Amino acid sequence: FALALPLAWGGLPALRSSLDFPLAAWGTVLLLAVLAACARAWRQLLLLRRLDAAPGAGLNLAVSLATETAYALTPGGAGGPPASVWLLRRAGVPLPAALAVSAADPLFDALFFALALPLAALASFLIMWLLRQFGLADIQTNIMSLAGIAISIGVLVDSSIVMAENVMHTLHQRFGDRPVTGDVRELVLSACRTVG
Repeated sequence: FALALPLAWGGLPALRSSLDFPLAAWGTVLLLAVLAACARAWRQLLLLRRLDAAPGAGLNLAVSLATETAYALTPGGAGGPPASVWLLRRAGVPLPAALAVSAADPLFDALFFALALPLAALASFLIMWLLRQFGLADIQTNIMSLAGIAISIGVLVDSSIVMAENVMHTLHQRFGDRPVTGDVRELVLSACRTVG
């Protein structure tokens, strides 16, 4: 059921078009998916332990892998939350705990992205300090370096928004209000090249 739901919700064309990937790309995608599922499983296990409803670690990892698959195979990830709740229920987690974990999942993703930019700025300061300590470059922490970091973060956020909007505009021009199907790599790449 966990795989049937995403495939029924329009994931079959995406699965068919992914068969054109080279083997090395599949290996990289599989490795990233497993790492993401392991991180998600760990986060999910911590949440479920707080609710006194945690299944075993192996079962939790299997639920996480199946949920990641459901997110990936459905348009907009729409199959992820129902698959997550259904699989957690099958693992013996009470319904309120399964719903709470499924609802908290996107909030933790948003929290991650909210922390990523400040941590990137802190990493910039750390790199500047390390370069100064090892005598490789004498980059001072002054108003110019602070302004440069602020501008680079602003440019990064602005260009990612513009690029995402251009991709969505290009896909909407091609497909209208219909779901996006088939191999859209060329459309997305050309939209990204247009603005970046």
